[in-house]
Amino acid sequence: AQQLGYQFQSQILEFDLPSNVNEKFWQDVADLESDRLEVLKSTIIDSEFAKREILIAPVITLLVRWFHYKLRIEYGVDVAENLRGKLDYLIYGDRNIVVVEAKRDDFEAGANQLVPEMIAVSIKENKDTVYGAVTNGRTWQFYKCDRDSKMITQDIRTYSFLENSGKLFSVLLAILR
Repeated sequence: AQQLGYQFQSQILEFDLPSNVNEKFWQDVADLESDRLEVLKSTIIDSEFAKREILIAPVITLLVRWFHYKLRIEYGVDVAENLRGKLDYLIYGDRNIVVVEAKRDDFEAGANQLVPEMIAVSIKENKDTVYGAVTNGRTWQFYKCDRDSKMITQDIRTYSFLENSGKLFSVLLAILR
């Protein structure tokens, strides 16, 4: 972050959790968690592609299906020499969120990929605030990029898809709505 002119901090990110979401959505979330747990019993996740297909994409597509968010996959951004790359996922809501897969479960390397991508999206989409997430499919960690204050904030909490999918989806909705 510093080489891009941003400061970095770790703290609890506060989210206004949604209260008026259709109960059928929450049932779909519970069903997805249950389904993924069942699928994992007989699936060997031994590649990045498998992780994305089995764990990450279903979370994102459930949000897109229910709330009609615009989604870009493997979306190229190029706003400057050090601000270019291919985003794993970009979800457009009231606020945008960039989702990066933690290759080989390396969350630090994932954050190093995510930070310039969030900055690039904030410039390209002319958004003062862009959120991001690094995930290995099971665990999600959120970040916030504030372009005005030139601050990247890492949430010190992590969220588990397979242990508390309701909390994870609450945070995702709080960001996007």
